[in-house]
Amino acid sequence: MEKQQQIEEVVRPFLDTYMSARPQSILVDLHDSHVLVTLRQVICPAEREYARERTSRERLERLSSEAFDGVKAELEKAVTRIMGRTVLQSLISLDPPTGDAILMLVMEESMKPRQVGM
Repeated sequence: MEKQQQIEEVVRPFLDTYMSARPQSILVDLHDSHVLVTLRQVICPAEREYARERTSRERLERLSSEAFDGVKAELEKAVTRIMGRTVLQSLISLDPPTGDAILMLVMEESMKPRQVGM
């Protein structure tokens, strides 16, 4: 099974169990130093409607970030196991008007940095 699929299969139950979120779709992109997870329609229509005003939108963004920070260790452990490299930090960025979010996991480097312009 590909690593992207394995990560998707741990993200979906993590979001459901720890954040009561059920995204319409999950897309995993692997990069050398990051794992990016796009979550489509991760919040409900009522929350999107609530986010029409700036203060409400900021409140939802902050709540999402703080809730994720409280439980992210479980996801970080699972991604570390799948990738074979340590997750150094992670965060979620919610866009309430669209209902979408991005999970970013910063990974321990697997290669030495490339030198540019020598």
